[in-house]
Amino acid sequence: MRQKRGREAPKGELNSMKVTTAHLAAIFVLLHAARSSAQLPSDPSEYGSWKTRAIANIDSRRSEGGTKARDALVWWVFITKPPSFGSRSEQEDQIIEPVRRAASEALVSLADHAEYFRDSLEVHLKSEFSEASGGERLPTGEFSHRAHLFEIMAQLRSPQIVSILGELLEDERNPWKDSPRGDAGVPTANWFYATESLTKLGIEGVPIISMKGMQNREAAREQWRRWYAQVKAGNRTFRFKGNPQEYNLQGPLGAVIPEVALTERTATSTASPTVASEEAPVQRWPLWIALGVLVAGVAVYVGKSRAGRSGI
Repeated sequence: MRQKRGREAPKGELNSMKVTTAHLAAIFVLLHAARSSAQLPSDPSEYGSWKTRAIANIDSRRSEGGTKARDALVWWVFITKPPSFGSRSEQEDQIIEPVRRAASEALVSLADHAEYFRDSLEVHLKSEFSEASGGERLPTGEFSHRAHLFEIMAQLRSPQIVSILGELLEDERNPWKDSPRGDAGVPTANWFYATESLTKLGIEGVPIISMKGMQNREAAREQWRRWYAQVKAGNRTFRFKGNPQEYNLQGPLGAVIPEVALTERTATSTASPTVASEEAPVQRWPLWIALGVLVAGVAVYVGKSRAGRSGI
């Protein structure tokens, strides 16, 4: 039975995109090389100067703009993201994390950063469908360019990226669904990667559900579906951990919330939307009591005034 591929891009549509398969392939050759090479100097005494040079390079790319600058920032985010397997030492993390943060913020500052990832995913998915139908060897997750794109997106805290990931929660397309699974790390459907990326993105107030096991994956997906539906409908805003700024899918909302107010909200930040919506009327009850007391006081005063005039 032939795999249903969902919406296919109209002829010529992908050719008009800003990214091409060849262009992306060149980027990911660099990414693979970066993964296999050391990210820090062998001499720890040189870590500080490496960080300084790295951030200076990122700042210059941010100012430069254009395709080459964007590709360089994608590369920086990829090589500095938390490792998929294993961990860094505390000393390494203290050096690399500021670089990762600078690269992520620089990439998010580019106006077309979200469109780049959206178009890139479509290009790679189309390529995978072509490979799968032609009997190509099934790639492993380690060498899936599509999986790498999601790993990078998980580091980009922007409402535009949240929007793309939220929409991809419904994307069931999987080029390798009917292929024999010879490796546990083979590429899978976009909804799985989108769920995983949203979980890693650091959105405040959404409980983390483990992605181990299909039952947990489905539960995590359903949780994010409900959350995204509320955000998309305009019934809920969101913020990223460590950042008091509130967002909707169009961008930041108003002024930044003071840290004091943010601390006071912590206890209720994980409450469900239903609970949160039910709390609002409860918080207004003192006003109604005050009005009731005021009305009663006026009634008593008027009654006494009348009584005085009548000589009672």
